[in-house]
Amino acid sequence: MFGRFTMRSSGVLLALACGALVLCAGCGGDAGDVPLEGAEPRVAARIREARAGIEREPESAAAWGRLGLVYDANGFTPEAVPCYERAGELDPSEWRWPYFAGVALLRNDRGTARRQLELAATRKPDYPPAHFYLGLLALEAGDLDGARERFRRALELDPGFVDALLGLARVAHARGAGREALGFVDEALRLAPGESAVHLHLAEIYRLLEQPERAAHAALVGRSSPIPARNDGFGTLSDPVRDEALQQAGVSSARLRENGLRLLAAGRVAQAVAELQQAVQANPDFIDLRLDLVRALAASGAVEETVAEAERARSLDPNSAIAHARIGEALALAGRRDEGLAALERALELDPNLNEARANLGALLGEMGRVEEGIELLRAASAALPGNPDVFYDLAALLARAGRMEEAVAAAQALLETHPRHAPGHVLLGTLHAMSGRPEESVEALRHALELHPDDPDARIELGRSLWDLGRHAEAIAAFGAAAERRPDDVELTRELAWALATAPDARVRDGQRALVLAQRLCERSRFSDPTHLETLAAAQAATGAFASAADTAGRALAIVERTLAGLAPADTARRKVLVEFGSQLRARQARYRGGAS
Repeated sequence: MFGRFTMRSSGVLLALACGALVLCAGCGGDAGDVPLEGAEPRVAARIREARAGIEREPESAAAWGRLGLVYDANGFTPEAVPCYERAGELDPSEWRWPYFAGVALLRNDRGTARRQLELAATRKPDYPPAHFYLGLLALEAGDLDGARERFRRALELDPGFVDALLGLARVAHARGAGREALGFVDEALRLAPGESAVHLHLAEIYRLLEQPERAAHAALVGRSSPIPARNDGFGTLSDPVRDEALQQAGVSSARLRENGLRLLAAGRVAQAVAELQQAVQANPDFIDLRLDLVRALAASGAVEETVAEAERARSLDPNSAIAHARIGEALALAGRRDEGLAALERALELDPNLNEARANLGALLGEMGRVEEGIELLRAASAALPGNPDVFYDLAALLARAGRMEEAVAAAQALLETHPRHAPGHVLLGTLHAMSGRPEESVEALRHALELHPDDPDARIELGRSLWDLGRHAEAIAAFGAAAERRPDDVELTRELAWALATAPDARVRDGQRALVLAQRLCERSRFSDPTHLETLAAAQAATGAFASAADTAGRALAIVERTLAGLAPADTARRKVLVEFGSQLRARQARYRGGAS
């Protein structure tokens, strides 16, 4: 597993030159002259199309609003405001136009922004972001009571509104109420542990509480978190109405890129790839765009496309450290490990502070068997990137591979201290506890994972194994069964469920007939050539009382093991040891079956 790259590049600047103009005279007087000669072709075409709508229907609020959105979505925010205002005049009942105008005016006219947002909140009192922005403006004006009222209203309307919690924390901080502020940030941390803004606010609260070490750690986590804060210090504000409107109107490479990155962060990978591919088509020579597309393609699993796109990005700037890092990750994913290793090493030569590349290099070295080198690099990366859970995950997994189980557990616990809602981290910790002979702790960690993601079959499989180790066989079988429902074609899971059903010590839990159906299906899929499947079938036959058939099936499995042993090379000692032990177990079981016992 490779740690994710988290460095975000600067936005695309539209290269605008004087020339052909689209005028918007009448948008509240004059929206300004918009030069289009140097604009991206699709942007110019979209603006001309929206302007034509105004010419056709000069008294249409929808047409004016549409032009405002096209301007706003494609980098002409100041020109959008008069169009929004005109749309609001033509349709006094519509709340969106004053809301969009208010948000656009936040950059340079806070007074007018406040009036527009108050109008929007009056017309649409149940839209949380409008109250959030009014709270922010009140806070900036020193109106702490007004700010608190607005942030609380936003949170009442949306209990998961993280930025409203941060706003309330800022109000409490301004009043010197550090403990109250800490409570709000702790709740925000529970909801959004990966957001930089949450950890940076936490750092400020710890400074207020005169806890400098905790403040420094929280600030470091915030700076290395994969989801950066906005310019105003808040997080990824959820504003679905405006986001959707701008997404539909935006065709510039900058807007498409923003949409793609937002979709990628939300896990909507296929849509993110489509948006970023369109952005690259609009601006093919912008390397940062291509690097974003590489990241999205890698997340989609399109390995060859990832490699090809990474190569294109590197060709634009052969001295880009991030480009070399991305091509290294792509090559490693494609199984071209030596080439990936060289690219990652080159990235670190160009930029020794590129800790994402260091983390990926460490993970790759671990996969290549250079475990101690990998651990060293991952340790260094984890110290520099405490906010990136993937680095700690990779470190814990590699430490476990090296047999350093206590250190592995400590790394997994460090991950969960910073990201308590990281479900894969809980699964990993549960697995590590199980490997260390601590099934009770394993069950606890896996229960946490399933609270976060009830449909995670991996967590249910590991939970079933730990419950089995504790002798809680009925619960274990239930966990295996729930996982199998979600993965009906998972061969190993089917085998594990069948084995549990056939061999459960409690007769009330055993279900030989069900085990027999599952084991027969496994053997048919492997054409009766997999000795572990035959072993499972034998156990199921014994559970139904067919001991003679069970002994014969165990004999067939043993014959395959002995043939495999005979064909092994002398140097293959590790596999030989495993097969010899497996053969001994099969002989013992065959003897029991012949004696009429399971």
